[in-house]
Amino acid sequence: MEILKEFQQKFNWCLDIETLLESSEFEALVLTDNNQNIKWVNKGFTKMTGYPANYTIGKKPNFLQGEQSSSKTRKIIRTQLQSGHSFKEEIINYRKDGKPYKCEIKIYPLKDESNEIVHLLALENALDI
Repeated sequence: MEILKEFQQKFNWCLDIETLLESSEFEALVLTDNNQNIKWVNKGFTKMTGYPANYTIGKKPNFLQGEQSSSKTRKIIRTQLQSGHSFKEEIINYRKDGKPYKCEIKIYPLKDESNEIVHLLALENALDI
């Protein structure tokens, strides 16, 4: 989690990342900029999805979505992202090998000292379908 501490210092996030991570259950972490371009993923993401970190950088997390990913849920996520608040949602995503899985996502907007959202942090867990 050292890399997240470095990001926190560089961008002056107001959220206490260390406390958040210590008090939360997750398999994967995904850090995006405020345009939802992936900046960093942890090893748990690679284990959960099969995609290596270098493949994901610069992509949007929706590259994991596919045929069974609910358009209604995608719309809810987009609306929630615009709200600027933390939220939790579940969506069907797809691993690199094409197998679907239910992904529980908790998204936290990361704001700087001027209260601007500069990044989003997703804590994710794979659930049985």
